[in-house]
Amino acid sequence: MAQTFWISTGGITESYETMNVVFTIVDRSILNEPVFAKSDPTKHLRMAIDQLAREAQKLGANGVLWIRFETQFSNALGAGVLASGTAVRVRAG
Repeated sequence: MAQTFWISTGGITESYETMNVVFTIVDRSILNEPVFAKSDPTKHLRMAIDQLAREAQKLGANGVLWIRFETQFSNALGAGVLASGTAVRVRAG
């Protein structure tokens, strides 16, 4: 059976133990995009979620709840996403 990893911008009804706060920054340098190339906000957000999940797993968590995104997209300055959330261990129940 595949193990579930929980991702949510809110809470969940299952009980869980809070592990720690995790955060990441995704910008053009991480994505190897040219500065003046057209940005794909969806790609940046997906990468941020993936990185939050990896950071949470390093802590022994099986979920990230209450995810928050801060985004900046500008043709001249590039693009970036700051994402944070709470790493949790959801109790199977």
